[in-house]
Amino acid sequence: MGDANQELLGHSDGVWSIGLGRIADQRVIVSGSTDRTVRIWDADSGEPLGDPIVQPGIVFSIALGSVGNRDVIVSGGGDHAVRIWDAASDVLLGAPLLGHSDAVLAVALGRAGDRCIVASGGKDHTVRIWDAVTGNAVGAALTGHSDYVDSVTMGRVGDRDIIISGGADHNIWIWDAGTGQPLSEPLIGHSDTVRSLDLGRIADRDVLVSGSNDHTVRIWDLARGEPVGDPVVGHRGWVISVTVGRTGDRDVIVSGVATTRYAFGTQAPARCCVPH
Repeated sequence: MGDANQELLGHSDGVWSIGLGRIADQRVIVSGSTDRTVRIWDADSGEPLGDPIVQPGIVFSIALGSVGNRDVIVSGGGDHAVRIWDAASDVLLGAPLLGHSDAVLAVALGRAGDRCIVASGGKDHTVRIWDAVTGNAVGAALTGHSDYVDSVTMGRVGDRDIIISGGADHNIWIWDAGTGQPLSEPLIGHSDTVRSLDLGRIADRDVLVSGSNDHTVRIWDLARGEPVGDPVVGHRGWVISVTVGRTGDRDVIVSGVATTRYAFGTQAPARCCVPH
């Protein structure tokens, strides 16, 4: 974007989730809001693209990716449903994916072998897996959390496709994306809700980064299922977003917070740390 501090104005209420990706050859930002809409923005100009996608409930979570040769947006909402939208036309692909008995707080798009899948986490304490092409549920709900599932992410570690979920029970579960079975006991360390998760690599190590309402960021060695070093401290609010990546020759973690409860979409400090 030409102005790094440019505000994207259009939502009439708090923004719960954002994603950065591509639709065809265009870089875009996608946002989901309490105003029950999903909006798409040109990532370079900041201009809105098309009309808002209107949904029946609050849009708590979105994911942007591809299914086959089609760019899609996946949304999870307060009406208990997961939806898959054609990102180019804003057309709903198939019927809403129904199975959760309460609000869907987190969605992720990834793969289980040769199958493209959606993982969703809900207030009903479950994680569910869906075939992204057919919209059918894949297996039974994944149970293990004893409270809201607030975050999910997907990726590949070694030769295994995995789903990771974090919840209000303070726990992080790692699941085999193909079988739905837990791969270990939950990762325990946070003292409050696990709000955000991201998979990546630090040096030659596969890691999970987690952010929590306990104001900390934690790094986990996925091969060992153990924390890496001490928690990263410094934030004075809920860590509601984390990502891990590389800038130049350095591995970095970026985290962002809500300074007050439910202050999503307001200005709040972000931090960048270099993991040891």
